[in-house]
Amino acid sequence: PSQFALQKLSTFDHVELWYFSLGGCLDTAKHHDRSQADDTFDISKIDNHLTIRSIASVRALLNALLDHEVSFSEFLKAKSCFLEHAKKANWLATNLDALAKFFWFLETHPLLQLSLGEKIILTYASCICHNWHRELKAG
Repeated sequence: PSQFALQKLSTFDHVELWYFSLGGCLDTAKHHDRSQADDTFDISKIDNHLTIRSIASVRALLNALLDHEVSFSEFLKAKSCFLEHAKKANWLATNLDALAKFFWFLETHPLLQLSLGEKIILTYASCICHNWHRELKAG
């Protein structure tokens, strides 16, 4: 995943699952010159402190897709990578378990039997994930 996605993950901010998909990882590798990105910095204010961060950690990819814009199978594949990186970012086990359970309920939901079921589930997940991350960050 991109540095931008990993930074968002480490601060409990919402980040689209596309960044953790094969397409997102390939896009990161294809379009970002690491040597240039590593040498360019940005000044940000976090909790009343000025910090210097690599531009790569604060800039979204232009080709990034919203959660409801990816295919359902791509979404399910990306969630595994997302959970793995969330664990590496020291998320609490209770939060990881809750999110894994959420993904399992999406993957097995009866609405998937409908012709637009996958689209409905992806749209729902996109909305809920934004709220979930907001609450997670608030504590």
